Amino acid sequence: MEGKTEPEKYEMFLEKYDKGVKAYVPKFRVKESKHMWYNATCTKAKKSKDVPWEKLKKQQNEDNRKQ
Repeated sequence: MEGKTEPEKYEMFLEKYDKGVKAYVPKFRVKESKHMWYNATCTKAKKSKDVPWEKLKKQQNEDNRKQ
């Protein structure tokens, strides 16, 4: 680094930084939903429907085992 000007040092830093980022930072893509209308409200409503349904099915299975 000695004998180099500030812009040259900066360019060297950026090259090494970019190389490190490409090598070690994972790439992440946001998964796009097929249905844009399906949002958090829909998810909450589905869960409020599914939880009691699963509970009922479990209870029916236990009742069938007892018989």
